[in-house]
Amino acid sequence: MLIRFCFLSLVLLVVFGCTDVLEQDLDGDQVVLLAPADNLVTTNVAQVFWWEASDEVTGYRIRVVSPSFDSIASLVIDDQITEGVTYETTLPAGVYQWTVVGTNSFSETTPIIRNLTVLDDSTQNLLTQTVLLVGPEDDLSQRDSIVSFFWQELEVATNYRIQIATPDFSNSAFIVEDVLVESDNYETTLAEGDYQWRVRGENETSVTPYSTRTFNIDNSDPAAPILNTPNDRDTVSTPVFLSWSIDESSSQDTLYIYSDSLLNNLVLQIGLTETSYTFMNGVLERYFWRLRSVDAAGNLSPFSSVRSFYLN
Repeated sequence: MLIRFCFLSLVLLVVFGCTDVLEQDLDGDQVVLLAPADNLVTTNVAQVFWWEASDEVTGYRIRVVSPSFDSIASLVIDDQITEGVTYETTLPAGVYQWTVVGTNSFSETTPIIRNLTVLDDSTQNLLTQTVLLVGPEDDLSQRDSIVSFFWQELEVATNYRIQIATPDFSNSAFIVEDVLVESDNYETTLAEGDYQWRVRGENETSVTPYSTRTFNIDNSDPAAPILNTPNDRDTVSTPVFLSWSIDESSSQDTLYIYSDSLLNNLVLQIGLTETSYTFMNGVLERYFWRLRSVDAAGNLSPFSSVRSFYLN
């Protein structure tokens, strides 16, 4: 009875305590901050916070306060970041402190505090400023022909020039829209294709450099996958190697395996980025399978043809 109790305790420890065992205690570790430099004094309101990646953390938390952590008048930024090691924002003139800590499910790194001062540019000079683009994200592919563009405002800009080109800005003839707006957003309808867009801030005396991103409008469905092996009605042994060919625009396939010809009894449904799958099943019976693809914009292909195989 004692042995059985000890075994059960060991199982519970493994099941419920594995996270604590696998994840490192981050207390005492520090995230290496790369930019902005400590004690930077600048008139540039656009700031890119940058730090070194760490394999020991599952995410990062960035905090920016004014004027200091010892005497917080305002919490300017408090965001959790699960991907990437940069954070872009605009900060009005002021005195700031900032830090980035790495986090996992039960601990976080020790903060390093840095100082940043943004000066009021009384000259209204935009040449050293940068417009931070918000959306669409760079290299985004979308189905909708209506595209909404967003960016962060600059305090000394009176308006913004947005340009859209297809496929890029390598030739001025490729520019399809050139619009001056007073707000921090713009919406338009575009045909299917590859595009670049860029925005600059303007006032009566100066302009910022352009900030540029790329996106794609794709509202065409990919072709249906083509089944390769096994051949229809083949008799095979487990494990069964299934393979197929796809449209080059496809980014993921969904494999469906059924146990009936009417495709009512679903045995397996799995999303795959490879064009093959090894089906492990010990039951001796007939199976039916088909696939469907989706591209980066979310367009769905028709279903492939249906094939069957027998397990012997």
